Amino acid sequence: MTGDTEPAYEEVSTDDLEKTRELIGIQAKLSSGHNRNATRLIPREIQYEDGQGPVDTLIREFDSERFFELEPGTDFSNVV
Repeated sequence: MTGDTEPAYEEVSTDDLEKTRELIGIQAKLSSGHNRNATRLIPREIQYEDGQGPVDTLIREFDSERFFELEPGTDFSNVV
């Protein structure tokens, strides 16, 4: 062992992360119930592609608990 630690999840690519930030930012500015529902589709895709870790990071980064009632640890795999 080299002592290096690997992240608990595979990191989201920079391009994907920037696009995600842009989409969530737009939804946050519009702040309506429809936007909250649309915003739930974003973590679903990230969870599917990259796992729960990046989803939780983005929820915290965008204060999505306050704006969209999204909580870290939420399973978005059943969102349609």
